[in-house]
Amino acid sequence: MPLGANKAALFGMGGVSAGGAIVFLATASSGGATNIEFDSLIDATYAEYIFELQNIHSANDGANLTFQAGASYNTAITSGAFRAENTESGGENFGEVFAANAQHLGTGEQILFHEMDNDNDSSVCGVFHLFNPGSSVFGKPWYARCQGTKNSNTSLEVYTSGVLDIAAALTQIRFTVASGSMETGTISMYGVK
Repeated sequence: MPLGANKAALFGMGGVSAGGAIVFLATASSGGATNIEFDSLIDATYAEYIFELQNIHSANDGANLTFQAGASYNTAITSGAFRAENTESGGENFGEVFAANAQHLGTGEQILFHEMDNDNDSSVCGVFHLFNPGSSVFGKPWYARCQGTKNSNTSLEVYTSGVLDIAAALTQIRFTVASGSMETGTISMYGVK
């Protein structure tokens, strides 16, 4: 089920491959669990996988939205992040390097969005791109862009990127709310031909 003309609007020009298509693969909803996991359909079929995070809402105030990958969900990650934010009272940070979201060969959960707000009208949405997970030679580059409400009534956008430092093929990925549960939220997975 290709997205056709809408794929550029949904994923930006980076998501539009020349002569190819973005193909819907799966959707998973949280159902109040702590995470959403994809442990099938990721292989060498596509050189890029896109995960669309839709209205992720934490049951706990201040919880982080994270991801990890690999069979034991402890793959080494090297990453960096920066943010843009603006508070309801007018304070702002733009382009600030976000050292707390960075890792150097860390095997813990990678933060994509920190300190989520759990007010009823708050959520986090974003897009996560994973490249060449089927390679048995190279690391797996990725990048994410998430926007939502931080628990201090702040509009926050976080840009995170890095490499999953694993030479073996990667077949699993998990998105987690680090404390409490993911009260609501849906993640859709697409393959890029």
